[in-house]
Order: sequence, then C-alpha cells, then structure tokens
Amino acid sequence: MLAAAAVTVQPILVQLSPRQPSAPHRPKSIANPQYHRAVMCRVTDSTGYPTLAKLATSASAKKLWFQYMLVDEAYFHCFVALSEACVDLALGKKRESCSSEYRHHLATALRLINSNLSSHEAVSDTNIAGVIALCDVGLIRANLCQARAYFEGLCRMIKVRGGTGQLQGNPALLQKAQSIDIDLALLGWCPAQLSKSAKELDQIVPIFSVLEVTSPLVNAVRNTDQDVFKAAQDVMKMSRIFNSSVASRKLGADAFHDIVISLCYRLLGIGAISGASKLSNPVARAAHLGLIAFMTTFLPHLSHGRDQMYHVLSRKYKAALSNAAFRKSIDPATHLWLLMVAGLSVLEDGEFSEWLAPRISEVLDQFGMDEWSFARRLMGKYPWVNSVHDTPGAAVWQKCFPTSTAQNN
Repeated sequence: MLAAAAVTVQPILVQLSPRQPSAPHRPKSIANPQYHRAVMCRVTDSTGYPTLAKLATSASAKKLWFQYMLVDEAYFHCFVALSEACVDLALGKKRESCSSEYRHHLATALRLINSNLSSHEAVSDTNIAGVIALCDVGLIRANLCQARAYFEGLCRMIKVRGGTGQLQGNPALLQKAQSIDIDLALLGWCPAQLSKSAKELDQIVPIFSVLEVTSPLVNAVRNTDQDVFKAAQDVMKMSRIFNSSVASRKLGADAFHDIVISLCYRLLGIGAISGASKLSNPVARAAHLGLIAFMTTFLPHLSHGRDQMYHVLSRKYKAALSNAAFRKSIDPATHLWLLMVAGLSVLEDGEFSEWLAPRISEVLDQFGMDEWSFARRLMGKYPWVNSVHDTPGAAVWQKCFPTSTAQNN
C-alpha cells in the first residue's frame, strides 16, 4: 500500500520540483528568530478563518503546526517555503519572481517529501501536512496549476491512508485539506473532492435542525428550488449561532470550522462553480451564488495578492444579478442583500463605483432611503454575522457612496 503511494504521488511532486540553487546556503531567515516567529504566526493563522480568528482559530491547531516543524525536516522546509511565499507576497513581488530562500526551501522540501513517499512515512501525518503546505504555497503564489497538482497528490495519499476517516483523529489536518479542496472548487478549477468527509450539521450542533429562523431570503426562495431553500435556512441558522454570545462561548474552534466547511460543501453540491448551473429559476440561481459568495467571507484567504480571488464565481454572480427575469422577480430588500454580499466577497475595487453603486442606488430608490444605517438594519434580517460583516459592510457602502456617512449601527 505504501509503495502505491510512492508510485502515484511522487511523479506529481517531481514534475513541479524547482531547479535547485547552484550552491547550498544557510538562508538569513533561519538565523533571525524574531523574523521567523512573526512570519510563522502569520502562516499558522491561515489554518483558521481570519474573520473569526478570535473564535475559530484553535490554539491546539497552531501548536500542531509548530510541533510538525520541530520534528519533521521535510515539513520544516515546507513551512519556511510557505513563510517566504508570504513575505514575497507582502513585499509585492510578482509571481514570476521569488527569493532564493524560497527556491532553496521548496526544492529541499520536495526532495525530502519524495524520499518519504518511498518509506514507511509515505502517508504519515507529517508528510500529509507537508503536501498541504505545498498546496498553500501554490495558492499564495497564484500558481493554481501547481496547487491543483499537489492537491491531487494529497487526495491520493489520503486514499492510500484509508480515506478521510483515518484523519478524523487529527481534525486540524482534515480541516486544512477540506479548506484547500473548497478553495480550488470555488476558483472553478475542479469539483470538490472531499465533500463526503463533511460532518452533518446536527453532528456539530445537536439542536441545529430544530432551530427556527425567519428571513426575507428564505421567503424569496421558498417556491423556487428546495435545495436552495433548505440551504438558505441553514445559512441563516449559522448566522444566528455565530451572532449568539452564548453559542460562541460553548462552541469550540473545530465546530466553527466544521459548520463553515459543511455549508460550503452543501452549496457546492447544489451546483459546482466549474460547470453550468442546473438551476432554472433566476431567483434560485442568484440566491445560490449569493450564499456561496457569502460563505467565502469565512474562508481563509491564502491568496490575498490575486487581482481577483474567485473570478469565475464573480462573473457568474454578476450575470445572475443582471438577469432581467431576476430583477423583475426579486424583492428590493433581498436584492440589496445580494448586492452587498457581492461587494463583501467577489468584486474588485474598480467595480464598486462602476457596477455596484448604480445597482444599489436603483434598489434604494424603491425605499426612499440612502443611509448605511437603514441598509444595516435590513441586513440584520438576512445572513449576516455582526463581528464579521459590519465593518467591511460599512466600507463597501463608503466605496459606493463616498459622500455618505457609513457608520456601524
């Protein structure tokens, strides 16, 4: 079984191995503990959801990545390569250019991982963690072909290991693999591969199915498509839980991760970003894409440097919101929420004044109101997590209407 892992995974890693530096050297990053500590914290934060960092970033998960770095040489070099990729990103370096430290550590990491694939460590936790780090490197550097190839190798390793069930004892490792899977699916590169590993919502929160929620969004999609209708209910329930201080205290970090992952997989199961939508109703189609876009606000943004993070989703979402049948059928409050979600998630800076502002203004004319305080009260009736969306929501409003006073209320 381990030999099979070496045969099926190794070619992918070898194929993408960068050229080794002409002479080995001791990178300055290793010699600077303060530098390493700062970058390390930045990278380990990517294992959780930044927007829910105080609630959903597990201390045990961060500790796990530190431990792997200390006990496994291959993972150490993967981690430093990931750190260097973050530094290159922070310095604004183009994808084509990278530091010598990055090239050295990535080449060393690939060599060591390939060596491990031929040993009894082929599908160990640390070797899987190393390939996960390589996937992150590809995402951070916007090299999606590389990230996808590494992820395919990761999926083969997990299969040889015995499936995702064998990773249940290491939730941080499984959740990281799931988040990369979801990110690649949202980017439109491939359908989700690990969706069967997601927990049922009632497994995570035993009272989830009996929670009662009301929302104009739920009413808007009630008679359009049952899958979208049920998903809208569950995303609304998630918002209620995340907004509850009591639930926030009782739910652990793993539960926050599992809820987000489960709902992302649910929505991607209704319709993949990479294919044509199977939803015939224009309101259901726009709501489905809006719910997916909303969920991206909770995902780890490993690729801050890309001009457009989810450009396929953005294009399809804008097309759905521009559909004449949708605009004729949708109520103005739900229309406003869907537009605000677009601003929070998938639009580029240039699209706020050119595309988003005119559409929001058109909706606001139906209310006779144009203040953020009014819009914010409406948002509270829809999926909206106060601690996550209030500040960026006000910023979106300010970008669309610079002369308006956008205050959180």
